[in-house]
This record gives sequence, structure tokens and C-alpha cells, in this order.
Amino acid sequence: MAWRVKYRIDPENPKRRFSLRSLGVQYMNRGTPEVYPNGQDVRALGLTTIKVHFDYAEANHNGVAVEEIPPAVQAARDFCDPWSKKKYEGLGAYNLRMCDGAEYLCNIFTQDGARQIVAGTLSHSHLLLVLLCILTGAQWNVKDSEGNFTFPCDEKGYINTAAVRPMTQS
Repeated sequence: MAWRVKYRIDPENPKRRFSLRSLGVQYMNRGTPEVYPNGQDVRALGLTTIKVHFDYAEANHNGVAVEEIPPAVQAARDFCDPWSKKKYEGLGAYNLRMCDGAEYLCNIFTQDGARQIVAGTLSHSHLLLVLLCILTGAQWNVKDSEGNFTFPCDEKGYINTAAVRPMTQS
């Protein structure tokens, strides 16, 4: 909570909303850059969330995101990651690398999409990935007891985005 208070952008209006496509998981979310939300955990959370109804208020409560390091600073020839002392990898490139080839997450970030990421989540990261999976129609291969693809997937095992489209909030 102290970090939230210290780094709040505007104390008069502490909440900011970002589009899903402009967010990624912040590389220090789990304490080390090589620990990333597991695709199976994301899928399990997604299936539970889809079945019991998505709650906008809960999803938007106490979310924390860190802005990307400005491009001018990243472009500095000697700029390194302050923790690893390696050349800095932007949030978009990091998320693209961590999801590339990961079961259930492999197509939620693209090269073009990675360039649009302006902030990384420090909370609700699994939920962000669930929503990106739904938005991009990720391949979750949900099957019934007879081996047939079933809700929320289409006949090829991809999330049927029309079937799980969230209702607009009034």
C-alpha cells in the first residue's frame, strides 16, 4: 500500500484506465524476470471466471501498473536493467518472449502489439492474461468427456470470442 500511495500519479484522481492491449506483465512482478504467470494457471482462472461471471468492480480494484521506461532513456547506449545489469528489455519484448511458445498464451502478444505496451502490471497479471487470451481468441482446447471441443472454445479449440464477450458496463 505504501508504494501505491507514494507513486500515485494524481492524489485527487488516483485511478487511471488503460486499454488491455497497452498492458503487459511487468518483469519484476514475481520478483525475478524469469518467473512469468503459468499458462495453465491462466487458463484455469479464465475457465472459472467465464463460468461464474466476470466482475468489473473486482477486476478494477487495486490494480497496479508501472509505466514503461521512456524510449529516450531506453535508447541510451549504456542503459541497463537496474536489477540484472543486463541491457534493458522493454515490457513489450519481454512479454512477447515469455509468451512465445507457452501453452495457452503463445499468440496473445505480437510484434506490433508489443510496441503498444506502455505499462506493466504488478497486480492482476493473471487476470490481464486471461482477458488478452479472450480478446485474441487463444487456443485453449477445452474438451468435454467425449473429447469434443466445448464452451468456451469453437470447433478448432480456440476461444470463441463472441461467446465470451463481456457485457458493457453501464
